[in-house]
Amino acid sequence: MKKILLALLVTFGLNQTQAQMVSPCDSIDIVTSPNGSVSMEIMVGWNINSPLFIVSVDNMGNVLGEDSLSWTHYVYPTPALQTFTTCTDYVFGVDTLTCCVQFNWDGQAWAMSTGAIEDNEDLIGQWYSEEEGEYVTFTSDSIFIYSLENDCYEFMSMSYEIQSDTSFIATQEFQGMSFEMELLYAINNDNLTIVIDQEGDIEQYNYVSTNYDPSKLNLCSDFYTWICDNNSSCVEVAEGSGEFASEEECQWQCFSGEVTYECWDGDCYEAGDFGSYQSYEACVDVCELVDTIVTYNCIVGSCVESFFGEGEYNTLDECEEECGNNNEDITYECVLGACYENPLGNGTYASLEECEQNCNPSAIEEEEIGIQLVPNPFFESTLILLDKVANNYKLYDLSGKLVKHEKMNSKQTQIKRDNLPSGMYFLELYSDDVVIRKKLIIQ
Repeated sequence: MKKILLALLVTFGLNQTQAQMVSPCDSIDIVTSPNGSVSMEIMVGWNINSPLFIVSVDNMGNVLGEDSLSWTHYVYPTPALQTFTTCTDYVFGVDTLTCCVQFNWDGQAWAMSTGAIEDNEDLIGQWYSEEEGEYVTFTSDSIFIYSLENDCYEFMSMSYEIQSDTSFIATQEFQGMSFEMELLYAINNDNLTIVIDQEGDIEQYNYVSTNYDPSKLNLCSDFYTWICDNNSSCVEVAEGSGEFASEEECQWQCFSGEVTYECWDGDCYEAGDFGSYQSYEACVDVCELVDTIVTYNCIVGSCVESFFGEGEYNTLDECEEECGNNNEDITYECVLGACYENPLGNGTYASLEECEQNCNPSAIEEEEIGIQLVPNPFFESTLILLDKVANNYKLYDLSGKLVKHEKMNSKQTQIKRDNLPSGMYFLELYSDDVVIRKKLIIQ
């Protein structure tokens, strides 16, 4: 497709009846009326053999009107509409071009710009993926995504910028931060393929061209039934008057005070109001020491390494001097793959040797056997996928308490949230003589 770059701005008032534009689209007459309607008439001329398709969309991608193989096109914008774009596909010699006119209303006059579509001409329009259950609308600089959920849709928007004939950069704003991602794309007739390559992890999405208007459906937010009240509690309300679709989503977002943070494997993460640190900086100060400074806590008469470098004792000797005892009934307990003394006499194992034989299988890195947690973090459940059969799994909270334990004997299983609170957890998977350790985050 031949590409022509042109930008011509013409401003005129509503009471004017006609404006002529001299451009590769100069055979298109634009007429407005005092009631705000706009009509476009395609005139037979040296540069237009036949109009193929005419469509008008607002800035959200909603179709205002469309005509096929027609020489006239009418648009009746609502009083609140501030901008819309009308595009016409037409034959120009041996090429098929697209001429677009953008209308912007400032309260007193329309400002118009016209020209052939730029490098993103092929992307502009609406696409549908049956596999993903979503409609995607591209305008000249924005992407609008309608994800279908039963009889409603979730809406998301982002901006984008073409980088080449095969790639574009998408930018999304979230909680005051901008996230950018480069996506590859290819168009073949009415088919659009988008590819996301994240460090070798490739995901492909396939779409077909469509003119369906998904905004005719209801926003899922119209059915939201949970709000966060002034006491930071989740309260169920009438449909459509809430902020959240489920109680779990509400509980994750509903907390008093500022966002808190938790240290995990040397990195800091937002943790709602469950975190140990009130600021990201405070978390980083401690979290950076995790790999370099080992401290200890005295737990039930035994010295245990602190996960986050915040132990009560700086050395093992110091801890053992204060923490040890001479109880002859010392038994042992297996916690997170390690054996600890239980001086109360009610431990699982009578001797350290017995405990170590059953508790401390050799650890193996998850990358060596291929483990995936989809998704992680998660709200309701996550799926464990392994390259080899695991016998069972155990899930511990940050205090080392066992909160879930199930047999597997398969390469995959599902972990459900059930009544577990939001936060971070330790996951251990047992396979033959090895144990695989992974972190889990419940939102």
